[in-house]
Amino acid sequence: MYSTPHILEKPERSITPHYKKTRIAVALVTVMMIIAVSMRFILIINNWPVTNSDESIMGLMALHISHGGEWPLMYYGQGYMGPIEAYIAAPIFRLLGPSVFSLRIGLLLFFGLFLIAMYRYSKFLYTEKFALFICLLLCLESKEIIIRQLKAIGGYPELPFLAVTICILVTTILWRHDKTSTNKAQVSQYLLYFLLGLVASFAIWTDPLIFPFVMMGLFLLIMFIKKDLLSLSGLLLLCGFMIGIFPIILHNITAPFSESTIANMAGLANASDGKSYSLLQRMGSAFFISIPSATGYPQICPANMAPTLGEINTGCLLLRGSWSLGYVVLWILAVWNAVKNIRQEAATTREARQKQIIEYSRLMLLVGGGVTIAIYSQSTLAAVVPEPTSRYLICLLLTIPAVLWQIWPGKNSALKNKTTKIPGIVLLLRLCMLFTILCAFSYGVFETFTDIPAAQQFYRQDTKLVQHLEALQATRIYSEYWTCNRLIFRSKEKILCSVLNPDLTPGMNRYPPYHTAVKKTKNPSYVFPLNSQHEQNFIKIHTQDNTLQNYQYSTYEGYSIYLSKESI
Repeated sequence: MYSTPHILEKPERSITPHYKKTRIAVALVTVMMIIAVSMRFILIINNWPVTNSDESIMGLMALHISHGGEWPLMYYGQGYMGPIEAYIAAPIFRLLGPSVFSLRIGLLLFFGLFLIAMYRYSKFLYTEKFALFICLLLCLESKEIIIRQLKAIGGYPELPFLAVTICILVTTILWRHDKTSTNKAQVSQYLLYFLLGLVASFAIWTDPLIFPFVMMGLFLLIMFIKKDLLSLSGLLLLCGFMIGIFPIILHNITAPFSESTIANMAGLANASDGKSYSLLQRMGSAFFISIPSATGYPQICPANMAPTLGEINTGCLLLRGSWSLGYVVLWILAVWNAVKNIRQEAATTREARQKQIIEYSRLMLLVGGGVTIAIYSQSTLAAVVPEPTSRYLICLLLTIPAVLWQIWPGKNSALKNKTTKIPGIVLLLRLCMLFTILCAFSYGVFETFTDIPAAQQFYRQDTKLVQHLEALQATRIYSEYWTCNRLIFRSKEKILCSVLNPDLTPGMNRYPPYHTAVKKTKNPSYVFPLNSQHEQNFIKIHTQDNTLQNYQYSTYEGYSIYLSKESI
């Protein structure tokens, strides 16, 4: 049966308990949000999570914006993703100075706004109590999800907020469509159209992963108010869209084709490790690894035991598979219920139309998430690196309310007319499942905080390595990708580094001026992770050339340093 969302109820103003309950709910959400944001602030200030070269590139972009006067349109070396995180960090760099902390602190804004938006939308689509539970889950979350919220590697901290904002705007436009008789209401509706176009295109510029939700929103608009899209409303929607998409257009006009959005997207789609993987292998890795990681499964088991990765752990496969199976079954059940409710009641009255809007809004979340999984499962990356690339499924967070609503005790049950014993058993099972999910998310928080010492140790080692290289005057170096950009950012560009592939050929240098500066240096140094393939090939090549003796060798904080004797 259809369950009327709380926001549609019309309580009498004389009934004070309703307003007391609302005030209590708002207070609870506020407290939960303050605690959740504070927890993440503590993590950031303790240098968690461990930073990497991708995040360092975002930091360097922010540095170039704040201190160099540059205005990059796209993330360096990745012409399909906008550097919004760099622009947010730039003014903070001016105030607090460039650092990993300054780079991340602005991301807390997106998390806080996401919590508020998800609570309001869940309350609208379902009930207030259920929305409070969803808010509690999203305040906790797994270690992997918290990493994506706090790491400035492009798109992932802001995408969930932008996606739910698009859904809210679409639902609001549809809901208010019959209430625009006054001039004031009409102007408000026009503003919503413009804002929807702006947010949708801004989200696409941030990361194209948002496409399924944008397309679902457009589908709903066409289905309900197609005529409006051919009027001034549609023009304002288009104007907003063109403003937000302008950076992508300008980039593709000014950049070489090899750096264009199309070329970069094609390269990502065709990414491969040289092996061939069947569709079943890709879907298997997505099912056992990526979907659990994206939906809050804690890291109880290692994520490298998928058959495509060469390792199989029956217990871990069972745990992860059960989590993923539960998600898929509930997703299918949610879609079935939404479609069934839509077909049962034609939109002949205003109330029936509102009910259909609610159901279609639920479908917008579910289908958006389903299409995201379908697209991801087709990629080779799903089979090769399912754990790291599970970040591409970050918007599955939006589907959690629609999925968990199927087991919420307050939801009308199809078994309600049967014996009292069966509903009691069903209620107990539902409570057990919800409690298990809550415990899993809570364990994710515990796991995250226990990881702080390791992150602090990594940060200290990085600091010592930068200081040591500066003391050696090794400020123009060659290294591997995951070291280079990190050293450049941590040293505030005092150290410049050029990336080498394992065979010592030029690697992925996202910002070419760094490579040029190192290449022009007469006697650069080489810094490699200890016993890495890079170092082994370096020794092999220079031994064959009888030039290894031209370098002074030392080790420091897990790195091998080859300093040219001519530069000493």
